[in-house]
Amino acid sequence: MPESKRAVYRYEPDKFSAAGLHADERIVVPGTHHIDPAVWSPLIYHFRHYHGPAPEVGHGFRSETARNAAHPV
Repeated sequence: MPESKRAVYRYEPDKFSAAGLHADERIVVPGTHHIDPAVWSPLIYHFRHYHGPAPEVGHGFRSETARNAAHPV
């Protein structure tokens, strides 16, 4: 990290392992460990702008959380 940024920022070499992972049960597909993309609404910070998710336009053939009658929105 540049010396000029050290007073404001810090280097975290393993920043994700300390936090652990957890998903609120309200956004998990029942009976699985998969996040339901229709329920999860992330706030994305991208180049100094905040964005919400766009409407779903489809899914990949390997998707385990594709919309279907067994698990409607």
